[in-house]
Amino acid sequence: MPVTIAKLIRALWIGGVCALILSGCSMGGHEQISEPTDHPLLGKIWDARTGNFIEYDLLKGQAAQARHLLLGETHINPEHHRIQAEVIGDLLDEGQSFALVMEIFETDQQQAIDLATSDDRATADKVADATGVRNSGWDWDSYRPLIQLGLEGNAPILAGNAPRKEVRQVAYAGLEAVPSDRITELGLSTPLPAASRQTLTQVIIDSHCGHALGDMADRLVDAQRVRDATMADVMLTAPSDKSVLITGAGHARRDYGVPRYILERTPDATVVSIGLTEVTTGLTSPEDYVQRVAGEDIPFDYLWFTERAMFEDPCEKFRESLKTLGDHGQKAD
Repeated sequence: MPVTIAKLIRALWIGGVCALILSGCSMGGHEQISEPTDHPLLGKIWDARTGNFIEYDLLKGQAAQARHLLLGETHINPEHHRIQAEVIGDLLDEGQSFALVMEIFETDQQQAIDLATSDDRATADKVADATGVRNSGWDWDSYRPLIQLGLEGNAPILAGNAPRKEVRQVAYAGLEAVPSDRITELGLSTPLPAASRQTLTQVIIDSHCGHALGDMADRLVDAQRVRDATMADVMLTAPSDKSVLITGAGHARRDYGVPRYILERTPDATVVSIGLTEVTTGLTSPEDYVQRVAGEDIPFDYLWFTERAMFEDPCEKFRESLKTLGDHGQKAD
């Protein structure tokens, strides 16, 4: 019996290997290669709403005024984590009180996090021990300083991501796997606009190296929506007047990501989404990145341009995983 791509991807999920777009896998541990540091956009901040470059002090003021602030990263880029730490530290220095919401933790780990942070001796490493995050695929060294900053500033540390088991169930069966009352609670009853869903579907297909098509892509889109809506829910119900989300840039997009679900439920909320954006050789104006990341409209309030962190091709690793499972499947047949 032939082993289909769909069966192989399904086997990857069952075996605990993360599909790229839904994963906590940070692609860490590979040799880093950076693009040239003379790119004209490097270090600049673009205000997508006004179409102007701005200084960091102005962005910091906007971040301070937001009820919900999203710092969208490329997980494997150290500069993105440095910038996140800078923003968090500056907010704390200005006396801001906020909850720090982390994509790297899943909501069913919140009790363990609360226990680990329940006294004055709490450290980021205690949180790691309590959650097992070091063995989850995330590069813990990238996130430790952010959580330590939050703890030192008395910020509640909140798990933002949907539990992996729930995400897998949706990836297999679509939103039918989620109870109807939970669908309503998360704001998933309203479908994404056609253009937003089409954009997200293409992102899913590209992130799975062209192997997730048709019904499978639709289910993975639903799984992504559950993750985005869950992070929005955590931000909305945080025990602080302000929430700051540390997440992948895709989740921080206003067209189909976390901000959409925040605004679906609280239309008057002030949301600021910062997309930490890696520069690309040959793309030298912000308008180039408007087309590259969104097709028609930029999906962030601000783009902060940084060096690119390049590692081995993740699609090659994905293909190797599929081939290994395929070989095993053929032997089993």
